[in-house]
Amino acid sequence: MVVFYYTVDQIADKLNLNQETIRRKLRKGDIIGQRYGREWRITERNLRDTLKLWGSHINQINNKLKLDDKNPRVLRKLKGQKQKLIDRLEGNCEIKM
Repeated sequence: MVVFYYTVDQIADKLNLNQETIRRKLRKGDIIGQRYGREWRITERNLRDTLKLWGSHINQINNKLKLDDKNPRVLRKLKGQKQKLIDRLEGNCEIKM
């Protein structure tokens, strides 16, 4: 079985995030990765698991939208967060290098 590893730079490009954001998420444990010296490596499986977890956050946002639909400011903010997550997930359904 061949295991593919991604660098922080590759993940940042795929998710359209800053490299430092990816490193911070790795340190916090939001993304599972291994550290080799000063470099982080993320397996394809760990990346897919992370994206699935982020997808569950969309469901949480949907539930909040139902509760906070009377406040237009909160509604706009939650819809924006939801759309950002969806865009990132849709852009990374196929993770191939």
